[in-house]
Amino acid sequence: MEAHFETTLFIRNIFDSIVDLVPSIRLEIKKDGLYVCCIETNGCCIVSMFISEKDMEYKVSKETEITIQLSNILKKLKEMDKLKPITFKYKDGDDKIYFSQTNASGRASRHNSRLLSVDIDTTPIPDDIEFYAEVNISTDELSKILKILLISNEVCRISSFKNKKLLVLSSNGEFDSGREELPIDDDSIITDNQQSYFSIPYLVKFLKAGPLSKNAKICLAKDNPICIKFEVYNSYIHYYLSPKIEDENDVAQLGDEEKDDGPKIDMIKLDSDSESEYEEVMVTDSEGEESDDSKENQKEEIISDSE
Repeated sequence: MEAHFETTLFIRNIFDSIVDLVPSIRLEIKKDGLYVCCIETNGCCIVSMFISEKDMEYKVSKETEITIQLSNILKKLKEMDKLKPITFKYKDGDDKIYFSQTNASGRASRHNSRLLSVDIDTTPIPDDIEFYAEVNISTDELSKILKILLISNEVCRISSFKNKKLLVLSSNGEFDSGREELPIDDDSIITDNQQSYFSIPYLVKFLKAGPLSKNAKICLAKDNPICIKFEVYNSYIHYYLSPKIEDENDVAQLGDEEKDDGPKIDMIKLDSDSESEYEEVMVTDSEGEESDDSKENQKEEIISDSE
């Protein structure tokens, strides 16, 4: 395999955007490019990366897989001339990957990194995930939103509202709370009213891909991880983050959101076997309206604010 990049900055930014989550990666060398799909160290998220053959000068004689440590390679890349080309080489059966660069003065930098023999947790990404929301947003705007919400709490609630064509990110802390409303553009979609909770520090880490792409896409699927997508020319970096279990202290008041035509949110008491005494749930039937019997049952279960 030989992969030649026009600038060192390109591959440096790619490695930098994932190294905090997956310091070691299993690199799949295929005919159409380089693939990475690894589970983060704590098992909370998945990093899926693809570098297309169209975004580099690429030669491969045999498809294979190798495991490399990113941290030391990245440290060296940051000391090299970021605007000069760089070439990575791997010979099938070798125990090292080589990378080299020649700068303007003619000085050549040649380095190698020994391959790892450890197992790296990987998992395939299902092709049939149905997203109920796919919302485009600039990476700068998303970064500002997450940083300001992080001041209140490390947990962010993301709520989608189909009729309002609105995505709401909110956080609720002991001393304050906040919400950011995102009206969707014509290229975005919301097909359902849903909500989930996610770790803001992880979402902030995903924004390290910001230098590679001015835009991101927030993709939400019911009972599935959130996916934050960054398209980089013909390549991509996708981050998948598992939702957090709703905690009573993380629940923020919906306010005017409850006036939407979609499902309302109420606090109902759970059975004694539940891990939490109360849980926030959506109360509707399949047609979006409650039956009279359902309403009467819910009245008995709903916990009023005074209680």
